[in-house]
Amino acid sequence: MGSLLAPVSSLLGGMAILLLGAGLQGTLIGLRAHLEGFAVEVTGLIMSVYFAGYILGYFIAPSIVRRVGHIRAYAAFTAVASAVVLVYPMFVAPAAWFMLRLISGVCFAGIYMVAESWLNGVTENATRGVILGLYMMVNLTALAAGQLLLTLYDPSGFKLFLIVSVLISLGLVPVALTRNRAPEIVAPSSLPLRALYAVSPLGVVGCFATGLALGAFWGVGPLFAAGLGLAASGVAFFMSLTIVGGMVMQWPIGWASDCFDRRYVIIGATFTVTVISALLAIIRHPPLGLELSLAFLFGGFSFALYSLCVAHANDFIADADKVAASSGLLLVYGVGAAIGPFAASATMRGMGPEGLFVFVAVASLAVGSFAAHRMRIRSPAPVEERGKFVPLPRTSPVVMALHPEGPVADGETGAASGASG
Repeated sequence: MGSLLAPVSSLLGGMAILLLGAGLQGTLIGLRAHLEGFAVEVTGLIMSVYFAGYILGYFIAPSIVRRVGHIRAYAAFTAVASAVVLVYPMFVAPAAWFMLRLISGVCFAGIYMVAESWLNGVTENATRGVILGLYMMVNLTALAAGQLLLTLYDPSGFKLFLIVSVLISLGLVPVALTRNRAPEIVAPSSLPLRALYAVSPLGVVGCFATGLALGAFWGVGPLFAAGLGLAASGVAFFMSLTIVGGMVMQWPIGWASDCFDRRYVIIGATFTVTVISALLAIIRHPPLGLELSLAFLFGGFSFALYSLCVAHANDFIADADKVAASSGLLLVYGVGAAIGPFAASATMRGMGPEGLFVFVAVASLAVGSFAAHRMRIRSPAPVEERGKFVPLPRTSPVVMALHPEGPVADGETGAASGASG
């Protein structure tokens, strides 16, 4: 294991530090907007625009890397992302925060692309699945731990923003000092949406609706918790336990999807999310223990849905097109995530904090119903043609080069060719 981790330890360590700051940042900004009295739909729009910036970065980051190189691009993205955080408490106004969130989304898209291309560059084909699993664990663990940093200081002050900025800056150091050479990043390719939908309608619809639901949760979940009267510590534990649930449940849910028709598992997971969301929306002022337990279960079943939908789509896609298809599905997810926070905030405006999980319940029920409809139309993929479920971070298309079914290595380094898919 030591020899396996040695080439990637600095990269994983740097991303862990950076993601501590990223995990804190999203929750802090949503909660601070609430404390500043921003209208709920304004807060939703501010949180949505991050994902719009992320989609923009998805397209422009490769050209920046090609023009200035990996190390300079990564340093520039990280420096801007770190500086942006310090501007929020200086200009507390919706218009300013709108632009800051957009810039932040572009920067984090670039950060993920460069870091994941480096990770791919030092990974051999035989260990890609293991490294992807480790990266997924680091990703979710750091995001969950970042929520708990919210308890250190009053979110209405400046210190938490300073902590986010410091962590993002420190996350640059191990990656910038690595001696490993990253492979070339090319513009991410994807199957045309029409062709992708023709091959796997459920994959496309499922990824979009999962983006709606999880984008809404990431964007205005802190508003829901704060609206129930939870203090900053309660908001932190609510968000953190949701992520922990997602981390714990991905593998058993994935195992079930490998044993049975994945659509049964998708239906079971979406209907479970619907029931949990309904309980979170209906139960008024539940005991904190019940609230946190439901948050854990919500994360456990909802976080697996994206990977389930990608795995289902890959069951019907030719090997040569799998990385491009997964890149397209990630883009579809991003579009849903860009719409979700604002759409959920509009629901919350009319229904109160509970509107968030009413919105999530509807999105989840729609996916489950569509999956049941598709089962009447299409037979499952033959067992011998189905791949294995692989938990996937929703970060950049570059990470798909680490997928065990991704492109085969080319050259002596063991780096996967076509890193961006």
